[in-house]
Amino acid sequence: MEPGLISQFRAMAHVLLVSPQRSAIVWLALGLVVVVGATAYAQIELNAWNQPFYDAINRKDLSGVGRQLGVYGIIAGALLVLNVAQAWLNQMMKLKLREGLTR
Repeated sequence: MEPGLISQFRAMAHVLLVSPQRSAIVWLALGLVVVVGATAYAQIELNAWNQPFYDAINRKDLSGVGRQLGVYGIIAGALLVLNVAQAWLNQMMKLKLREGLTR
């Protein structure tokens, strides 16, 4: 008879708690929380950016449009960096979890 889900979860949790990888796993998890939170904030900023950009277009304010394109570049660049960081943290988390469960 196979052990139940809860007993399997307990066994994995115990192995991870005594694993030498525990500290790395905790830091990676905290890093993921921070990166996901920063990504959510940057998405909100990107949504808020739409109004001033289209207002500048409506006013035919060329310098305002240029300024808003600069703001867009900063937000988009930040989102790109955050997405790469999130992917890296996810892969490192998988690696450390595997190491923690097998050693």
